[in-house]
Amino acid sequence: MRIPFAWSAAAMLVVAACTSASPETSPPRETTTTSRAVATTSTTTSTTVTSPHPVTPPSSRPETPPEPEPDVVLTVTDERRQTIRGWGFGISLENEGIEPLVSGEMSPEAYDRALDLLVDEAGVNMVRIFSPGFGDTPVIEPENDNADPTDLDADRFAFEATGRFRLMQDLDPRGVRFLLTGGAAPSWMKDGRLLRSDMAAEYAEYLTAYALSARRLAGVDFDWITVANEPDNDAMRFLVDPDTGADVLDALAGLLKANGLPARLVVGDTIGWAGAAEYLEAALERPSVAPMLDAVAAHSYQTLESRPGLADRAAELGIEVWMTEQSAAGGKDCTGDDPGMRSALQWAGWIMEDVVEGRASVWLALRGVASLCHDPQGGLLVYDTAQDRLALPKRFYAFAQYAQAGPPGSTVLVVERAGKHEGIPAVAFDRGDDVAVVVMNRDAVPRTLEMVVPWAGATVTETTVTSSELDLRRVEAPAVADGRVGLVMPPESIVTIVVAGTPG
Repeated sequence: MRIPFAWSAAAMLVVAACTSASPETSPPRETTTTSRAVATTSTTTSTTVTSPHPVTPPSSRPETPPEPEPDVVLTVTDERRQTIRGWGFGISLENEGIEPLVSGEMSPEAYDRALDLLVDEAGVNMVRIFSPGFGDTPVIEPENDNADPTDLDADRFAFEATGRFRLMQDLDPRGVRFLLTGGAAPSWMKDGRLLRSDMAAEYAEYLTAYALSARRLAGVDFDWITVANEPDNDAMRFLVDPDTGADVLDALAGLLKANGLPARLVVGDTIGWAGAAEYLEAALERPSVAPMLDAVAAHSYQTLESRPGLADRAAELGIEVWMTEQSAAGGKDCTGDDPGMRSALQWAGWIMEDVVEGRASVWLALRGVASLCHDPQGGLLVYDTAQDRLALPKRFYAFAQYAQAGPPGSTVLVVERAGKHEGIPAVAFDRGDDVAVVVMNRDAVPRTLEMVVPWAGATVTETTVTSSELDLRRVEAPAVADGRVGLVMPPESIVTIVVAGTPG
């Protein structure tokens, strides 16, 4: 039976009559001041705290006012799931007009601002980088170095400083870590697009050589290596079957140690979750792989129903689950971006499902900065080369809302849901001294929320909203009464509630 809860003015939050400032001129996360009566103009942001009950003269008041039923009741439990390792994006190629961060087309000012926004505001701490050959950058071993994959002859590789290495140099001092994904293999290692099974060790040497080139030319090491991008996707130009992929990882385990490289192994990086499970099981048959295996990785494009099963298997093995690529197609005619809340809610839903159902410890967007004229919805930020303009779509703030709520080292807590609208999703992150709960309202109308925080000393210290009017904006925090928090979520919004203390 639900415990009666008083929806007092201090326990209600209604975000209303807001005109947000442009993200180009006004920094996000500005704290707004609220009161019971706030004068507004067309250029100011107002947050009004109000009671859900209209004020009526005593003579017309009912003897027993009806208690409003919330649309959803959330209970933050002490059941712990995965620990968050990181948030980030990928760099797949260096073609101009596709990958602005590494193609050299961004002005120095736009490039520096992009890094500041991605790291300092969005909370990026991981970047996935493809080896050469996926785009315009040529492979680094056009001919076999010496026909002995256990003896790497660095002088025979075509090492070249590239935009990828510049980015690594710029991000490494800011605490960002790097995953190397195999982008392609030289033609002499392949049968058409498929890596030959007898070339697994040679290809492992190739990846090791590229990791060594990052150390030599950029002074930065890769922290993880995985065999290939979507090795099971027939639309890709480079394919690797599960058994050959396992042999590559087996050879990598020895080569990384022999060459003094610190990188650990990641298996999968497949187009969907079911494929990742197949590549994982093949890799586990090689005894040298398991001791160096940190994670199994998948892209959330296919077989989403396989997320829980993969998460269970990873938990059995004591490894993590990573979601290493997600994107929405945006066209190539310079008009395909959707900078509004529709795209933001789509991204927020992807993240929510991958973290909750897939128990992902890592979540990576396809790109940090996309070109306006090439699949712009694949990027957290969008760059218009013609105007030298960096745009911040709503999905940037949606991503940042999760990354700030669940920083590396935080632990996901199970959130139980009940009420008239059980589909309103939520996830909680235990951050040590407090718990941050992210809730989505996909509906075009406000939704009432009651959150149970059953631990001593619970106090809401921060509430942040992204909506059609607000960009990652702090608003007045509602009060906790009898271990419960009541608020009204704005239409089509993402709300983070930070509560001091933890459930155990």
